[in-house]
Amino acid sequence: MRKIVCFIYTCIPAGMFWGYINFDDPVVLILLVVTIGCIATTLYFIATYYTIKQKNHSLIKIIDELNHGKKKPLSKYQEEYQRLLEAVMDEQLYAHQQLDRDSFATRMHISRHRLNEILSTNTDGLSFPQWINNIRLEKACDLLQRDSDMSVKEVAAAVGLTPNNLRRLFRQRYNITPTEYRQNFAY
Repeated sequence: MRKIVCFIYTCIPAGMFWGYINFDDPVVLILLVVTIGCIATTLYFIATYYTIKQKNHSLIKIIDELNHGKKKPLSKYQEEYQRLLEAVMDEQLYAHQQLDRDSFATRMHISRHRLNEILSTNTDGLSFPQWINNIRLEKACDLLQRDSDMSVKEVAAAVGLTPNNLRRLFRQRYNITPTEYRQNFAY
């Protein structure tokens, strides 16, 4: 029987061990594959969590600043952006599925061109659909974490998306489904 000496520190159902592994033993191989799979899954969810936190950091920071009333001098574009963000959040405009750039600009009494300038200056070049979908995703994450009674379909409706669009946006942004997000990140 061939034995390969490995310096291994890993977790198997029997516990932690250092030592020799006989790769000819199928039980050992199965346990090793299962262990590596568990470690890979754990690392994937940790990486996904930090990706979610990193991608939403700027939006969370702006919302926190609005909520905590921090006052610092703002440029003209920043003031207008803050006004737009407050309107979207306070009036829950993100929940309207038919919300588009033209109707939003009209509602805010600015031109479409001005809206595009404000967004591109304050969001690293995001278009209106990308910006509103970021807000929708942030609200969906919040609802999925806090409200376990709401189904994914109800969460999608609450943020102005269809269930399929919510799933698609979650997959694009976080590489997981809304259900997986709830299972891994709920309070």
